[in-house]
Amino acid sequence: MSNAYARMARKSATVMHKKKDYDNPPMNGIWGKTELPALRYKTDVEEMMKINEDNTLTTKWPLLNKGPPNAVRTAIEEIANIFLAAGMAAGSSLSKRADSNGQACELWDKLKGRYLDREM
Repeated sequence: MSNAYARMARKSATVMHKKKDYDNPPMNGIWGKTELPALRYKTDVEEMMKINEDNTLTTKWPLLNKGPPNAVRTAIEEIANIFLAAGMAAGSSLSKRADSNGQACELWDKLKGRYLDREM
């Protein structure tokens, strides 16, 4: 239910924490495990507002880190599978430009562990 409710948020969202947890909300409960990831990765929410139970404390902050953390890897794997399936269906290598390992380009070679100059 919390996941579904969080995913309905648009542009901004508000979260309430008790005064004792206001500066350091517990991340092992519904907020940290369900609601925050849903807001971060499955909505268009760009700004968060945090309040306490009697509305005497309020804080606004931008919600960063949008998009699934594995989006690039997932896209590369899906495209690689399309190329592989097309090559197998045609009974040939991925393309006439494939190297001796069957890699259509350097990007597929980088899939295992590194993407360009960054660790995956």
